[in-house]
This record gives sequence, structure tokens and C-alpha cells, in this order.
Amino acid sequence: MDTTTETATRPPQGMTPRHWMVAAGGFMIMIAASVVLSGLSLLHPFIVGDMFTDETGNPANGGQPAFLIYFTVLTITIVVTMMFAAGPLIAKFGPRVMLGVGSCIMGLGVLLFSFAPNPFMFYVAGAVIGMGYGLSQAPIPPVITTSWFEAKRGLVLGIVLSGSGVGGLLWSILSPRMAESLAGAPPS
Repeated sequence: MDTTTETATRPPQGMTPRHWMVAAGGFMIMIAASVVLSGLSLLHPFIVGDMFTDETGNPANGGQPAFLIYFTVLTITIVVTMMFAAGPLIAKFGPRVMLGVGSCIMGLGVLLFSFAPNPFMFYVAGAVIGMGYGLSQAPIPPVITTSWFEAKRGLVLGIVLSGSGVGGLLWSILSPRMAESLAGAPPS
């Protein structure tokens, strides 16, 4: 490979402000992704009460355990999508396009999630959300980080991926207040 081609396609090395903007963007993607995944937990009591409990309050459609199958479907779909589809699609279309496509697929899954009339469609929505996540939010921040950074790659990748933990932390602070307001109780 001609070295002029290689340097023309690689970003400049060193820790420039542009590098830190890329790292911050990956960090923000990870925060947003974790909020989408853990943010749906805000709706769990309502879903279980509506779809997995009968009028008398007894478990229906398998109860809480059947509801939790949603997470299994979601996780398996994320992993399978990342293993078999994400790499080739990111290589073919690039991370920006796949981030947009995956985010749109996740949005479609959230839309399906909100209109799911029965447990089966609820699981389908989980699979669609998992597919979008597996095509975009999970693989793209590490791909961008490892392609942009040679020096301090491990440090920056750790910072970027910590965004999912920060998103989960933020959500754990906001979620109870939002749940109280959805339930009609005054916030504490």
C-alpha cells in the first residue's frame, strides 16, 4: 500500500482538539444508548400490569418471568447482529451511515414497543431494538475510537465506553422521579 494513501485516509496523530471531539462524541453515543436500553425500564411496571397481569392482579401470559424474556431476546439480538452483520455493514457503508441506520431501527423498535398489543409483538419490538443497537450504538464508538487513536487508544476507549455507565447512572437518578410523575404521585 502506498504510504501517501495511508496517511491521507488516517486522521492526524497526536491528541488534537479534533481527537477529543471524536472521543466526546463516542462518549455521548454510549450515554444515549444506555438511556434507551435502561430507559425502557421506566415502563416495566406499566407493561407488567397491562400485559402480564389480569384484572384481579394475578399473573397472566406468564407473569413477570415472561416479561423478562424481553431482555433475553434483546441481548441475543444485539450479540448476533454484532457478530454477523455489524462489521461488514460498517466496513461497506461507514460508521456515520450505520449510526444513523441503527438509530432509526432502534427508534422503530421503540415505536413497536409502545404499540405492542401482546407479548409476542413485545418480544419482536425487543428484537428490533436489539438489531438497531447491535448495528450502531454498541460497535461504532469502539470502531471510531480505535481508528482515530494510536496514542492513548486504551485510555480513550475506556473513557468512551464509560459513557454507558454514566448513562445508566444518570438514568438511575432520573428514572424514579419520572416513574412517580407517570404514576401520578408527587415527586419525593
